[in-house]
Amino acid sequence: MSHDMAVISQQLRQAGYRVTPQRRFILDAVCALGEHVTPEAVREYARNSVPSLNRATVYRTLHFLTERRILRAAQLADGRLGYELAGPEPHHHLVCRTCARSFELSHAALHAFYKAMEAQYDFVIDMDHVSFFGQCTECRVRAEPDPTRQREGRARNETQGRKGAKMQSGGVENEDAKTQGGSPNAATA
Repeated sequence: MSHDMAVISQQLRQAGYRVTPQRRFILDAVCALGEHVTPEAVREYARNSVPSLNRATVYRTLHFLTERRILRAAQLADGRLGYELAGPEPHHHLVCRTCARSFELSHAALHAFYKAMEAQYDFVIDMDHVSFFGQCTECRVRAEPDPTRQREGRARNETQGRKGAKMQSGGVENEDAKTQGGSPNAATA
């Protein structure tokens, strides 16, 4: 992922903000590290180059750049926020809660939803990066029970159920009760 620092600098200056060395470095780090960069990854990346860059500055700067729509924030499968460079088009993600993989979803897929919210509720959604959580195909297939194992498990449970009934009756069935059709616990005369 790359960025044009001249364009971003101009954008910040036009809005009345300075381009500080910290902002420049954190933006460089997000671009160098790739998509969905966590604040912890930025801090680790900075550890050797800028040891004075503290955790609070990283969080404040990521928030600042997100508010200016230079970065986008997305919730990751583990609940943390990940940051990436904002592109010209909004895009979204489908995130698997099981394996944590993320699949990109074009804005066209949600465009009708955004328009419906505006028409129905007179509400304009300004989020350009939404994450939907669920389970991917591969994880769903892995989670589906194997019918063979289900049959074996049922047979094992039935066998254990019969053994449990014998144990409750003292472990020995009454032969007279079996031959006379009575209950195994019936008293013999």
